[in-house]
Amino acid sequence: MIDDDDYDEEGDCDRLHRTGLLETDIGSARVQSGDVLAVELDGANPLAAGSPQINASLELDFRTSATAGLVIDGEIRHDCMPAFELYIEGTSAYTWAPSASTLGNGGLIAWCLSPISPAERGRFACTEDSQGGFTCRGQ
Repeated sequence: MIDDDDYDEEGDCDRLHRTGLLETDIGSARVQSGDVLAVELDGANPLAAGSPQINASLELDFRTSATAGLVIDGEIRHDCMPAFELYIEGTSAYTWAPSASTLGNGGLIAWCLSPISPAERGRFACTEDSQGGFTCRGQ
């Protein structure tokens, strides 16, 4: 979640980026074709010197439905480390965590963060409810 409510401590990443205390380029966003927003995240943790690159690609397809209102279909691809979460208006749309066997093995952690490791993939769909919130399904 990237907004003022994610963390209230001084180390809040969103606040550090927004205020210019942390000047790094960690990704890009562009409108693809029609109503698809493509987001590419590529970067190391700027708060931890020497940390490995952590990458994710996200595509959000926005459409409207006569019965459901706004519908957001999403596809995400990411490294198998660390855990990834995506929230839309405070509703969990996607969560993923590495297995316990991966977390307990330094070699598997290094493999997950290597550029040749296959990407994890997930799909989800979120529909707006009558109160303006979202209901999400998928993985």
